[in-house]
Amino acid sequence: MADQRQRHQEHIILIFLLLAAFLPAACAEKRPITKVTVAPTSEYSVCHLALFPMVTEDQNIKTAMLATRIFLSELVREGIFHLEPEGNVRSFLRRNRVLPGKIIDSSLYTICAGQLGVDAIIIGRITESGMAVGPKKIRNPYLSLQIELVDVRTKKRLVTTFLRREGMDYRRTLHFGIVETMSGLLSLMSQEIIADWREKGWGGC
Repeated sequence: MADQRQRHQEHIILIFLLLAAFLPAACAEKRPITKVTVAPTSEYSVCHLALFPMVTEDQNIKTAMLATRIFLSELVREGIFHLEPEGNVRSFLRRNRVLPGKIIDSSLYTICAGQLGVDAIIIGRITESGMAVGPKKIRNPYLSLQIELVDVRTKKRLVTTFLRREGMDYRRTLHFGIVETMSGLLSLMSQEIIADWREKGWGGC
């Protein structure tokens, strides 16, 4: 009986150790997927940025506008970059006839550097978005977002980040609570992406 009890205890300990090893890996998969093409150095950094309106593949202009405003708000709150005012960016787009819902063409990067005086721009694309209904009829927004940081002087993409989240992710893995609105989801996703960039050395100007 004692041997059986000991084997049972060892079995429980083994399960616990396997779970402890698995859970960090599972959580790590949920982090933003970021590719750093050019690493920041003491001699090279970008400080003055312009955030351009995000676009959506399904032409959902309302979601794109919401994503742009929330990401800009979170950047301002973090204060790690000097940001060009939104009105100046809109004026630049009008002057250069960039249509709403279109990502700025790389041929305009040099003009952007001259007219706005920025080091880099942030462009974003929403590849998937919507609202599902989870257990107990809880609203469960979901969104896939790709954000790029581009040096307008060299035309090089410095950082590309992809993140897909749904509202339930924050409850299941991050124990944040229920996120039932698209604005709430976008705010938390923006914070994650900005924190990931800061961790990789971008920002802090």
